[in-house]
Amino acid sequence: MSEAERRYAEDHRAGALKEQLKRWRLARELDAYLTELRSAASALSEEDGGDAETWIAWVEQYRMKIDPTGARIVMPKTPKPRSDDLGAYLPQGMNPYGPNRW
Repeated sequence: MSEAERRYAEDHRAGALKEQLKRWRLARELDAYLTELRSAASALSEEDGGDAETWIAWVEQYRMKIDPTGARIVMPKTPKPRSDDLGAYLPQGMNPYGPNRW
């Protein structure tokens, strides 16, 4: 069963990594988007510029919130697997409930 638990943990970590990469890429795209927004906002009237600045401020806050490099870098905690979680990681013909239980 320990091999199944190891594989389960590896898949969990890979999923966490993929999610972090997705958020990191979005943060990088938002950096470029914010640069364009600021440039466009500089040409707006005072009234329209105020609305633009409100939006830009919100986007900046959101960007900081989603960027995984702005948080503490740690190994993701793997949740304790339930028996059903391990089924996909067991050799064919085995089940997570024991040798005679299906």
